[in-house]
Amino acid sequence: MRLIGTGLEAGTWGLSTNENLKRIDQTLSGTSDDFIVTAPPGESSYSEGVVTWLLQDTTDAWSVGSDGRNRYINFTGIPGVNVTVDIRGNSSGDPNNSRIYWVRNSLTGGAAPGYTIEFEGGAGDTFVLANGATALIYSDSSGDVRRILDSLQVSGLDFTQEATGAAAIKLPNNKASALLFEDTTTGYDFVKFDTATSASKLILGEANANLEINSPTVDFNSTELNLATQEVDIKLKGVDGSGNLRALDFVSDGDERILSLDTNATRVEIPNGSTLDIASSGTFKVSSGGTLQVDAGSTLNIQSVLTADAGAAITGAGTIDDQVIGGNTAVAGTFTTGIATTTFQSPLLDATGVSGQLKFNTLDVGLKISSGALQVKQTESDAYGGLYASGQVSGEGVYKELTIFSTLPIINSFNEELHSLGSVPRVHEFFCKLKSGQNDWGYTDEAEIPLAAVNPFVGVTLTCYVNSTNAGVGYLVDSNVATNVAPIIIVIDSGSPNYLLLNQLDNDKWELRVKLWK
Repeated sequence: MRLIGTGLEAGTWGLSTNENLKRIDQTLSGTSDDFIVTAPPGESSYSEGVVTWLLQDTTDAWSVGSDGRNRYINFTGIPGVNVTVDIRGNSSGDPNNSRIYWVRNSLTGGAAPGYTIEFEGGAGDTFVLANGATALIYSDSSGDVRRILDSLQVSGLDFTQEATGAAAIKLPNNKASALLFEDTTTGYDFVKFDTATSASKLILGEANANLEINSPTVDFNSTELNLATQEVDIKLKGVDGSGNLRALDFVSDGDERILSLDTNATRVEIPNGSTLDIASSGTFKVSSGGTLQVDAGSTLNIQSVLTADAGAAITGAGTIDDQVIGGNTAVAGTFTTGIATTTFQSPLLDATGVSGQLKFNTLDVGLKISSGALQVKQTESDAYGGLYASGQVSGEGVYKELTIFSTLPIINSFNEELHSLGSVPRVHEFFCKLKSGQNDWGYTDEAEIPLAAVNPFVGVTLTCYVNSTNAGVGYLVDSNVATNVAPIIIVIDSGSPNYLLLNQLDNDKWELRVKLWK
């Protein structure tokens, strides 16, 4: 500004006064809509992303190079890099002048979010203006450049939607507190927006902050509601006078009720026509005193485990895994009682009523229906069979079969086998059994052991015995009888008239076995 002294510029002072008024006008309302950073006006210069912006105070108002006097400057251009604007006076060596500017970053090109502009004054603080953003900044003679609206205190914000779209609040990247609402007295956070990770988060306050939703409808468009970091209590309303006993309803998109939680009777209700699917490796538990009720027409599909404490009840006219609860067909799935660790697994009958099994204690031990016949397995090492089936090795009604000789004994042979029944068997039977694929004297399976009375060799004794530990056979002969004589069986000749024939067996085709019943 030019100040005219007394008696100076006689007859021409009006020119200086008008220039002063123009400069005031430019400072108050001047705009520069197209400050091209790569080709700055006046004496300003550009080199490798740096604009040396000369304010040139002596330049006449509105002349080229007077842009630094404007209130608003819009920086444009395609620099190809982020830009630094170094604010100077009339020359690059002049210190930064004290000014206030509205500045806008309208640089184009580059990947999102676009090129930035960093304003600096040669020393002290600098300010970075994001692409597409506008800010009110100031510079001072110390070399600092700062944002004026650093901490804005207002009574309210009114975002009026423009024709081009809604108002946008853009938050800085990589900040744990990109936007923070806090109590000025306690410093507690009410709401915090976190952009420090790619999964930006909205954090609702401190540990004791509450979220209260009074809207009758809340739409969740998020793909996941994660409650895994700590125990979460979901509190439902109790009994009220409205007559509506359902405290929480799960309803399908077609307004069909899927699952209800009733705090009047404290129960989970699976409505008619619905299916509750307990996924594989999951557990559904009915606590003591509780009841799992499946309504008629509904299905509880258990792919894993359903447990029930002592005093709990599983009832209803519906189905579990398509089996009628309490009906004539046993329930499929796994059920654990609270009395012990007993587990019943799989249906006793399948859909055809022909086969199925019932296991205990999660072991391969239990009952089995096979082709309509009941079989039992008393230990995991056993095989399924009848109460006297081979392999049933413990308990009352146990049956066992042993091989005493793998080929028929000859005279003066003796052998015994350990039966492991723990006591003298109540019933036993020794017999000769044909080996697989063999045929001897018309026999294809087994034959009784001949008695000494029908043995033609006088002095030959076949002794079979059992005790509390072993079963054995001795085939002995007196010293005056020839050795190496095989056992004899009785054969009924098919001719007429019938004759009883004594035939000697082929040792290698037969083996000598014993059946034992405890």
